Amino acid sequence: MAFRKAIMILLKDRYGRILVAHKTNAPMNDWYLPSGGIEERENPQETFWRELNEELGFGPADVSAPRQSPITHKYTWNAGLIAKTGYEGQEQIIMIATVREGAIADLDRTGELDRIRWVSFDDIDKAIPHKDLLATIRRVHDTGLL
Repeated sequence: MAFRKAIMILLKDRYGRILVAHKTNAPMNDWYLPSGGIEERENPQETFWRELNEELGFGPADVSAPRQSPITHKYTWNAGLIAKTGYEGQEQIIMIATVREGAIADLDRTGELDRIRWVSFDDIDKAIPHKDLLATIRRVHDTGLL
């Protein structure tokens, strides 16, 4: 069974803080990094710009050009999601960019997210409850791309 191809957006600010997001209707402390599936005939860069705009309302004037990490984040889904989608799980290509000073997110665009916040790398483990995701973020950090 195949893994769904997707991207994860790792945004940082000029202070090195990382943007974490909360999905509408998710459990209170369930923070993650913005992400989305790569659609047919779309490359990771195109998916980055589409998802960035859909989830955060950001465009090219708001963030630097993204860099693709050599590290991916791969995980399996529960049986219900596997049955629903036909995929075993998801493999996310990590796209890294810097938000420009003064850029303001617009979470009302699609209503996918209800909150965002900036956290330092040292505090990322207090913000994101998913151990596998934290391990991936640490690996990306260790490459020097953050």
